[in-house]
Amino acid sequence: MRDGRSAAIRATTGRRNSIGSRRRTSGEVQDRPRHAVGIITPTFDGDTRRVPMFMGESCGVVNDIKPAATIVADLFRDAEASLAAMPAT
Repeated sequence: MRDGRSAAIRATTGRRNSIGSRRRTSGEVQDRPRHAVGIITPTFDGDTRRVPMFMGESCGVVNDIKPAATIVADLFRDAEASLAAMPAT
């Protein structure tokens, strides 16, 4: 890394290949290596733009960006249509 962020991360974590740190349930602070596998926890302290993210098939179905209220309304509309189409029991 050749930008100012890497120097800032090294200054906070003391490690060149660290992108931040996290606090374990034991209270211990653990460095987060740049190429570590895992998720960002609520106790993560570092550059979230450099953390690997899990991505799967769901990423392929994102076609546009909508406000959260629109997404929830779409979910309700689709759920109501699906329930209405089910045979009565």
